[in-house]
Amino acid sequence: GHRIELGEVETALNSLSAIHRAVAVVLSPAGQPASLAAALLVDHTDDTDTEQFKADVTDQLRALLPDYMVPSTLALVDEIPLSANGKVDRKQAQILLAEHADAQHTTLTPPKGDKECQVASVWQALLPDRSIGRESHFFSLGGDSLLATQVISTLRENGLTAEQPLRLLFAQPVLAEFAAGLSFENAEPLSTLVPDPDARFEPFPLTEVQRAYWMGQSPGLPLNCGTHYLVELDGENVNIGRLEQAWNSLVQHHDMLRVTIDKEGNQRVLPFFPGIETLCHRFDDMKDGQGEQLAQQWLHQQFHTTSSASKNSDVGSSAQMHHLFGVSYQDAKGNPRCRVGIIFNYLTLDGFSIKLLLEQLSRTYLDPESLPSKTDLLFRDYVNQIAPSNEEKQNAETFWLNKLAELPLKASLPLATEPERLAHPIFTRREHRLPAEDWQALKDKAQKYQITPSVLLLTAYSEVLRLWNGGKDHSINLTLFDRQPVHQDINRILGDFTTLAPVGFCREEESTLIEQAKKTQREIADVLENKAVSSIWIQRQRSHEMSLTAASLPIVFTSTLGLGNGLFEQGESGFPKMVAGGLSETPQVWLDHQLYEFDEELALSWDSVDALFPEGMIDDMFNTYIALIDNLIIIDWDTPLHLVLPNKQCESRLAINRTDQAFSTRTIHQSFFEMAAETPERTAIISEQHSLSYGELAQAALQLAALLTEQGVQPGEPVAVTLPRGHNQVIAVLGILAAGGCYVPVGTHQPLV
Repeated sequence: GHRIELGEVETALNSLSAIHRAVAVVLSPAGQPASLAAALLVDHTDDTDTEQFKADVTDQLRALLPDYMVPSTLALVDEIPLSANGKVDRKQAQILLAEHADAQHTTLTPPKGDKECQVASVWQALLPDRSIGRESHFFSLGGDSLLATQVISTLRENGLTAEQPLRLLFAQPVLAEFAAGLSFENAEPLSTLVPDPDARFEPFPLTEVQRAYWMGQSPGLPLNCGTHYLVELDGENVNIGRLEQAWNSLVQHHDMLRVTIDKEGNQRVLPFFPGIETLCHRFDDMKDGQGEQLAQQWLHQQFHTTSSASKNSDVGSSAQMHHLFGVSYQDAKGNPRCRVGIIFNYLTLDGFSIKLLLEQLSRTYLDPESLPSKTDLLFRDYVNQIAPSNEEKQNAETFWLNKLAELPLKASLPLATEPERLAHPIFTRREHRLPAEDWQALKDKAQKYQITPSVLLLTAYSEVLRLWNGGKDHSINLTLFDRQPVHQDINRILGDFTTLAPVGFCREEESTLIEQAKKTQREIADVLENKAVSSIWIQRQRSHEMSLTAASLPIVFTSTLGLGNGLFEQGESGFPKMVAGGLSETPQVWLDHQLYEFDEELALSWDSVDALFPEGMIDDMFNTYIALIDNLIIIDWDTPLHLVLPNKQCESRLAINRTDQAFSTRTIHQSFFEMAAETPERTAIISEQHSLSYGELAQAALQLAALLTEQGVQPGEPVAVTLPRGHNQVIAVLGILAAGGCYVPVGTHQPLV
């Protein structure tokens, strides 16, 4: 966005006493963002410490130039390349500097002062495999929004903060610049949890998101369904009995696997749950690889059966909320295999909890003695003790109330039926795996542009939604895993720490992909800074001025990138591996995009209520999205994206919007007067006062038409009418139309239909 004036850079460099001569150029390596500026320097001393000299020059330039015009590459040379006429040969200078730029990437200036050292220490702890210096860029190092919140929490605990520290980090992600915006204040230790094991089995309230999920399952609500997530595993020699034993051990270990919910919306942990029994099926007699396909279909049938059963059962019963299924079959080569389906109820578990549980299930299956050690910390303690302060909540409410004026509504995707008419939604999954090599290339490219992979994919998702939304701005519901670091064992317990937040996508004409992605990154910074109130609160505020359906945000983006190692990934052999074919359902949701890493690949899935949309539309949207992601690896991000609707979609829209058909020349009142001429005695109006025949009504209307014409009413001229419904209003309308005028109802009375 900023214009670099090379002449100003060179003037500033040449003004420094230690520099004999300097030249500035722009470096644009293929496939990489351009360096803001690179300067070639000649020092007229011989005993200079090169790195210290560069650091001193950089510090002096910061006082003379804007940050974006401070050279990112500094190289000392014996002479500057000159052309035959003695002018600087900039092409040769660029070639020479490009060689220095690669070498300089590994050269970092050590942090200076207490603030920079503290920031560097925190970054190093969260990104242990990275070299960190004053020039380090948080997002280029691999930082993301989850790590950003941990950075701010740790620094605040050490007494180092700012008025809006998260926004500062997103706006000034270079270590030296970020640290400069911080200040030392009285250390405010984070809220800490005090475990209360004696109250382990006492009721406690649902979180805001849990309550929304729970109430969203109520019969009669549109799009009411369960909160289920199917994970499919597959392997050879799977011992179902051992899998059951491992699962039941973890159920007794984790309180939130034994939770029930009563009719008042309170949750309670039971001291004991009966052991789960895995429902098994066999397709061993199927040949030619059909067994795997039938196994997957059977598991999906169990998913929908479980969902239907949950609607008709009491959530507060002691029945298991999670289910295990097994299907044996033969692969295409005739080898025996087993496909395992685990249906989680994420009313009580978030994405991180499911990841943790699967990893523990794998270890316990392989070694029953490897059950993790017990902790006194409970999810109940977190719900009862951790909440935003009044100041945080008030600041967040003020922010969002001001933001509502510009926050777009949901994307108005073409619908085949209204959500209110669809009581029992059925979700369908579409999925795609981006190979490890392509995924790494995409991550590397995003890192060079200081964009997190999640933000890049969220931006691409929003662009596809915008295309089907007629190019209009829209908002997406973002899933946040808000597990605050308030206890050393916080990452060892299960629970639903989920919060939801809206992210608005407003694009200026011809903005580039980089500009749009960085704007999205700033929006997410605002969301994280003001997450003390959630999307649920914001939708309720909007419902004061519009319907709940209009205020809803039913299009969701859920990224588990940044939750640690690949989600659901387990390197140990002997446990069935996760495979494609899972499914999820969420009340009042139209479309949920989920993404995670597995086996170094990027796994993408869309779960959608297809019955809401025209046939084939979600397929077209998903294919457009996947094609866009593939193209992101090779296209220039410093240009606008120009997505085009598929031909079938264009043809459909043209057919619907075609207005060149012939129209009737008959007026809307002509048929009435024809009827009055043919059967004048026929009753036309029956009212409480009296009745009128067609002839009487026509005569009264024509008398009024004559009066209006005498008063100068011209064809097409509006005539205001304020009358209660009744025969006089009918006479007025027919008289105005007969005179050639336009009927315009005014006042408090409803118009005649």
